Amino acid sequence: MPRRKQTEGEKKIDISQMAEDLGVSKTTVSRALSGNGRVSEATRARVVQYAKEKNYVPNMLARGLVTQQSYNISLVFSRQLASVSALSLLGKDEQVEGKTVSAVYDIATRNDYDVLMTMVGEQETSPMQRLLVNRKIDGVILARTLERDPLIPMLQKSGIPFVAIGRPA
Repeated sequence: MPRRKQTEGEKKIDISQMAEDLGVSKTTVSRALSGNGRVSEATRARVVQYAKEKNYVPNMLARGLVTQQSYNISLVFSRQLASVSALSLLGKDEQVEGKTVSAVYDIATRNDYDVLMTMVGEQETSPMQRLLVNRKIDGVILARTLERDPLIPMLQKSGIPFVAIGRPA
């Protein structure tokens, strides 16, 4: 079930409360919402309808523990981009990067992911190492490409999916 933003004043409901209200187990609610496991179609429909009525929002931390996913991707830029102080100063390359950010964000949110913007210097790897060690990301988009990019071997070794866009200077 895709997540949805909860509106202000809305009471949060969790699967424990749903299970109690519906007279089923938490496992049944979880299976019905995820579509995994054996649950009758009638029970699945009842749970899903109740979730819609109550504006249920999945707990992404709990979901991440089960799926071993963070639901985050990292969009990596050069620190040089941070030195640009105003949109009016942007040249053609920076405008393309702005379109890239917008497109990545739109596609990520449609797929229930959040985008973490990561800034790195030319030979800097520590921000990416921290994200990898702490399992905060499920994938990486390198929006700046260097000829001998130190991030690429690190990402290859980690096994995390990544893509590099652009071309080296």
